[in-house]
Amino acid sequence: MRLPLIPLSLLVVMGGSVIRLAPGHAAPAEQLAEAREAVRLGRYDEAIPALTYLLYPDARLSVRADLVEAHVLLGVSHFEKGNGADARRELDEALFLDDSVALDPLLFSEEAIAFFEERKQIFRERARREEETHKLAEERARLHGILENMIVIERKPYYINFVPFGAGQFQNGHDGKGIFFFVSQTVIGGTSAGLWVWQVGKYGYNGTVPAEEVETVRVVQQVQIATGVACLGLMVAGIIDSLIHYESTTRRPADESLIPADLKPRERGNESSWKLSPAPKGAGAVITWEF
Repeated sequence: MRLPLIPLSLLVVMGGSVIRLAPGHAAPAEQLAEAREAVRLGRYDEAIPALTYLLYPDARLSVRADLVEAHVLLGVSHFEKGNGADARRELDEALFLDDSVALDPLLFSEEAIAFFEERKQIFRERARREEETHKLAEERARLHGILENMIVIERKPYYINFVPFGAGQFQNGHDGKGIFFFVSQTVIGGTSAGLWVWQVGKYGYNGTVPAEEVETVRVVQQVQIATGVACLGLMVAGIIDSLIHYESTTRRPADESLIPADLKPRERGNESSWKLSPAPKGAGAVITWEF
């Protein structure tokens, strides 16, 4: 008696006995081969659940090449069915495992191949940016490590102590006193100078003061002299204070300002681009913005 032929994927031979298995119990490699054939024949509704079963929630394929192929087949199936988001996800998963994979033009459509090549270009560009960011972070960490072990010794010029308007105080790091001397000397010295300019402008450098204005001019001159002396006194006080607290050198932690520009890691500016890629069948084209 002649027995009907049974697909190999449905048989298990044990001790000479043939046991029939349900299709879901076929070996993962055999299921992948059947899904590949379904994709080749355009039976995407049949291929999608089979490939999804092989990949999710846990991968049932142990060979890396099989995993890559399964993601590619599932991505192409979604693309051909118009599921753009699912197609991108699966193709990106395949490229993450192996970015050198290419589609066979004998098995896949021109639209699917163009879509896949577009995803590959985007994936490689994104990977390049991530690598640059990683290298930049490593370089910054290295430079910061160097700076943390450096001490900067600054030499302060001695003549700054004799410059008025709080210059010595600012050099010594006493900003509060520096502001006080700057403001007070500017106001008081400016008052004295202003009164002198007013007199010269009204009466001339060696001019004659009318008798009825002599008393007024005398008061103005007294204020001028008093404010001038006060300004000089503040200048002397500022010089003495600066000299008392003067240190020829100071030590401070290093910072990035000490790194030459050509040695600093160059940060990559924000880049974005518009990409025109084939859309799932029947939808024309899709414009995507990558950043």
